[in-house]
Amino acid sequence: MSKGSKKSILYDELAEKYILATYISGKRILVEDVGLIPKPEWFFEYSHQEIFKSIEALESEGVEIDLLSLTKKLREEKKLEKIGNENYLLQILEETPIQSRVEHGLKTLRDLYLRRQIANIAKETVQEAHDESKNIADLFNSFEERITNNETIKFPTSISLLRNDLHDFIRGIQDPKEEEEEILCDYSKFNEILGGLRRNNLIILASRPGEGKTTLALNIAFQVAFKSMLPVAFFSLEMDKKQLLTRILASEGTKRGLDPRFKVESPEIYESEAAVRKAYMVHSAGTLTLDAIEQAQKKFKNKLKIFNNSKLIEQEQIRIATLLATNRFSDREHQLHISDSPNLTVGDIKIQCKRLTREKGKLGLVVVDYLQLLGSGQKYVNRYDEITSISRSLKILAKDLDCPVIAISQLSRGIDSREKGTITVSGKSFDVDPRPRLSDLRESGSIEQDADSVIFIYDQYRKRQMGDDNMTKSEIIEKRHNLEKGFAPVSLMVEKNRHGRTGKIDMVFLKASQFMQEQEWSKKAGEKQYNI
Repeated sequence: MSKGSKKSILYDELAEKYILATYISGKRILVEDVGLIPKPEWFFEYSHQEIFKSIEALESEGVEIDLLSLTKKLREEKKLEKIGNENYLLQILEETPIQSRVEHGLKTLRDLYLRRQIANIAKETVQEAHDESKNIADLFNSFEERITNNETIKFPTSISLLRNDLHDFIRGIQDPKEEEEEILCDYSKFNEILGGLRRNNLIILASRPGEGKTTLALNIAFQVAFKSMLPVAFFSLEMDKKQLLTRILASEGTKRGLDPRFKVESPEIYESEAAVRKAYMVHSAGTLTLDAIEQAQKKFKNKLKIFNNSKLIEQEQIRIATLLATNRFSDREHQLHISDSPNLTVGDIKIQCKRLTREKGKLGLVVVDYLQLLGSGQKYVNRYDEITSISRSLKILAKDLDCPVIAISQLSRGIDSREKGTITVSGKSFDVDPRPRLSDLRESGSIEQDADSVIFIYDQYRKRQMGDDNMTKSEIIEKRHNLEKGFAPVSLMVEKNRHGRTGKIDMVFLKASQFMQEQEWSKKAGEKQYNI
């Protein structure tokens, strides 16, 4: 093979000989000063790989490396003839190592080796591209995984002194501002137990159907997008965008006046409404005119149809109309991005998230609704193995994107057959707890292993758990009154928390308006609104 053809396949003969000469001439210190320690695979030429392996063997034996010791070692290993006898070693020694050239030679060897690795990966990808059974998203994802999972391509991070690491860690505790920003939602006890939404974390949110999984995830997503001003990606594999928009507007309207029965007595809301009314009366606020408000109101009335029989109170119509007129509902203010494409794989989600990151910046949250509807893009013998792969991929996704990922999950039907009470087995009585547990996660035990946090939603009014026969008269009245008003108490059960304690968060789920809030908050409003 000519030197030219070797060059075309990413090879530099002179650089390889130069680094070998540095070792053979006893000037290894020059390599150590650079801080790049070569490996046999960095050398393209087979003979150079074998010479360097013998050099490594001598080093491990504590033998000083020179022409004599290396020749002896190669002869013992029966490699001397293969590399070209002593004459070839003498030819290598004709190079005179100096510091600047050693550094250049090492970087050249490393870079060419990495380029060869990338070229091999690209070749494999080209072969895969001819397999028409693979979709485009899987091809992109497969190529990226080959790059990111190839340990040889990753540049090593420098080792650091423990004292310095501890100093940085303690400084971060003393001054949280120096740490990465917290991603918080509006649920104070949720933030207290979980420490907010931690980057790199996979959070599993699970319950049986109809208990508020999507509502809670959507509430949190909207809060992060609106308050933290961070881009949020919400992947809905079950509902379309119109259904999700209905829930968002219904939930936000609940807090600000969708229905007078659910209106929260909040001074801040009344102050904002008063300011809007004033702007409406004055007819102008900067470029805002009465005509602009009226046009916005007409625009909003078209969207009002999605509320079915509900109506916004007049002040809320004016408030939203004003926001529309001033373009406050733009992407600059609301960073919630929704995909309702069905049949997605984790690879599809990864590609869309990386594209969104390039366009909008680092993501604050990714939500997947729901895990069991995701595809893996590969063929598995059974669904258990496929869910295991999907669960692991979601955890890797959280790390790759450096953002929290909330994955909604179904619970197995077995929970429906568990009645509260006692059972007798072999003459012994055992209490039966109907509440969900980690083993109820559907189709794969790996979901529990991969998750950093697992949260169950437990509806306290489910018939199997709380029949009227087991309740006091006042509890029956409260239950029926609450159900009539369209809300029910639920518990968020934090069953796994890798970074802290577990616990229970009492919530109220307003099903009619798709809104969930902590019970302490709801009782303050509820005592006035519902007289509970």
